Amino acid sequence: GRVISSLLIFTLLNCWFLASIGALTFQNHIFEQVVPLDQKSRELLCIFHFRFWRFGRWWTSKLMPMNKLHAMMDFTGGMWGLICRAGKSNTLMGCVLPNGLVQGHAYTVTGVKELISQGKLVKLIRLWNPWGKGEWVGDWSDRSPMWDIVSSQDRQMCLSVADDGEFWMAFEDFCKFYTDLDICGLKPDFIDGKSSAQWKTSVYEGRWVAGTTAGGCINNRDTFWTNPQYRIKVVGENSETNGEKNILVSLMQKPDKRNRRLVQNLHIGFAVYLYKTQSGKFPAMFFNTHLPVARSDKYMNAREVIEFLMLKPGEYLIVPSTFKPNETASFILTIHSREETCC
Repeated sequence: GRVISSLLIFTLLNCWFLASIGALTFQNHIFEQVVPLDQKSRELLCIFHFRFWRFGRWWTSKLMPMNKLHAMMDFTGGMWGLICRAGKSNTLMGCVLPNGLVQGHAYTVTGVKELISQGKLVKLIRLWNPWGKGEWVGDWSDRSPMWDIVSSQDRQMCLSVADDGEFWMAFEDFCKFYTDLDICGLKPDFIDGKSSAQWKTSVYEGRWVAGTTAGGCINNRDTFWTNPQYRIKVVGENSETNGEKNILVSLMQKPDKRNRRLVQNLHIGFAVYLYKTQSGKFPAMFFNTHLPVARSDKYMNAREVIEFLMLKPGEYLIVPSTFKPNETASFILTIHSREETCC
């Protein structure tokens, strides 16, 4: 195993970057993708190469100070069950705690545990401060008396009294202080706990170009139809009979500028339409006479917008767009489908 405290040798001030790397060290198969093996010949020069997964491709790069690792996606739902499933699915998890410990600081989620204390079920979550010091001092912290009323087996398995930045806290306390829980996984099989579900992923790269394919949102009735259009076909009776969400749609804008500090995110979103028969590009008349059956919650000036949908069997059209027309930008549309789809 790898010791997360070894990260302290870096003089990086960006806690988000360190928290992401900390999460990475707990998943060997992902770690070895990011840190290619067989680099011994360069160790004496202190030069190491890393690969980052950016916009659907692996990028080879040297580790540079102050780079943010935008590696985690936001999900919501039954929080405890979601975290437990994510912990068993080789995901990376992190969170932000605005109060109590360090304001606005990023932490790595390193473990979850259910144990019995005085006959009651206790839910615990383990966090790691990437600074390597500064820990929770409430219930279930390193020196909390709560550890005296659990079994010796649980105490031996979980408790480590050391000022190393890693600590346990009750899930209830975690929910009081956190603002965001970010989970990054290779596929969404952890969301509803159905390990038998088979997911298929389709990725499309597109671009909004002012004057031609940047029609803006549906409020722009005359130009909305000019946006890029993507067709999918949902099959399978389970979608309709069980009412389970079966499609995860992600729209990510891809900046044209390499310097992230110069990037200004546009407000982006998407709409999903059901259709019966249509060849070629859907004209303006279609959108004037059909309402979307699903769409992103709202247009956000975020790097990525995600929606988990339940689509009945049928043929659908997905239209990604910026909020305002004539805004030029590139994007990646990713569709994760529980049922087999034909896109």
